[in-house]
Order: sequence, then structure tokens, then C-alpha cells
Amino acid sequence: MAFPPCAHYAPTAALIHLFKRQKNWYATPTDKRPRMTKKPNKKTFHLNAVIDGHLISGTVAFSPAPGPGIFTELARFEAQRILQHVVREQIASGHL
Repeated sequence: MAFPPCAHYAPTAALIHLFKRQKNWYATPTDKRPRMTKKPNKKTFHLNAVIDGHLISGTVAFSPAPGPGIFTELARFEAQRILQHVVREQIASGHL
């Protein structure tokens, strides 16, 4: 392998030696593995409802989070149903 021609400098023995050694360079393996980002395991729903004339607004959190798709919608429906049940119990007991 010949040293590439360049008009700006004359090749020295050290540069020629460095150029010849470039083909032997390689990447060494490292111990660091790429880290996966952790998926959130908590799902928060914002619920707004009118139950027996009472305006209810708040958040409900599920942990661990339901799976995507139909399971998320099912969790939202269950949160709404549980909220209605609890509010109606509070109304019946006279707290609201």
C-alpha cells in the first residue's frame, strides 16, 4: 500500500508507518450495553361526569397500566363505573 500523494507536505517515516497501521485498527467491544427506556407502568385518566346532578372532575390512576387498545378503553369504562358507584353511595349516606 502506497502513501497517498499530497502537495503540501513530504511524507515522513512516522506518517508512512501510521498509514500502514491503519488497516489494523479495529473497535474493541465494550461492557456497556444500550439501556432500554423503561415503559411507564401507571396510566392516569381524567374523568369528568355529572352524576345525579353533581359535577365530578378528577383523575384516576391505574398501576400497573392496562395494555394498549381495548384494555385501556375497558379500564376507562371501569373507572367511570366505579366513580358513579362511589358517588351514589356518598349521596345515599348524606355526605354529598
